[in-house]
Amino acid sequence: LRGAWRRQVVLLVVMVVVAAVFLATRATTDRLPFQAGWWLPAYLDWFAAGMLLAVVEVRRRLPEPPWVVRALESAASDAWTCLVIAVSLFAITVTPVGGAYDFTPTAPVQTMLKHWLYLLAAFFLLLPGVLRGGRAWTAALSRGVPHRIGLISYGVFLWHLVLLRSLMPALGIPFFSGRMLVVLVADLAATLVVATITYRLVERPAQRWAHRF
Repeated sequence: LRGAWRRQVVLLVVMVVVAAVFLATRATTDRLPFQAGWWLPAYLDWFAAGMLLAVVEVRRRLPEPPWVVRALESAASDAWTCLVIAVSLFAITVTPVGGAYDFTPTAPVQTMLKHWLYLLAAFFLLLPGVLRGGRAWTAALSRGVPHRIGLISYGVFLWHLVLLRSLMPALGIPFFSGRMLVVLVADLAATLVVATITYRLVERPAQRWAHRF
């Protein structure tokens, strides 16, 4: 078990390092195009954070869990503190600290800081729910609509920006020109539909195939 834990930790660390190097290369050099900020390598650390929660949730049930698991479980036990941290970190990202609101180039530090603040905000938002630190919060995330959105969340991540860039011209709305509610409803509805389709037709069959091994 300890060997498996080490391999899991090494994999997660490698994912974080790859994302950091990729993001730093994009932010500080001209070697990558502007669109590289939307490529998968730039978000490997986000995936690593989610995978860490999954690993910790399993490891916590085993005898003598590693100290990292015990520390995260202890933090998750105070659900309100975790939620306050999550909201506070997200609030910082919408200030000038996080850089420009549009496609205007920002300082490398701002680009990387916003990326990591988003990661930490999401991590602390989910931490008490995944590790059952707060019964009400866990119940809220594991039932009904939140549960279903969680199942298709990869598709939501994958498709929302593609659909956003297609829907706004189709609706005749220039980028960063307002009409947020219209854009939000249209993009959210389209994203949920497409994400549900790809979950059923691609993700679920791939999961069943992978579980054979």
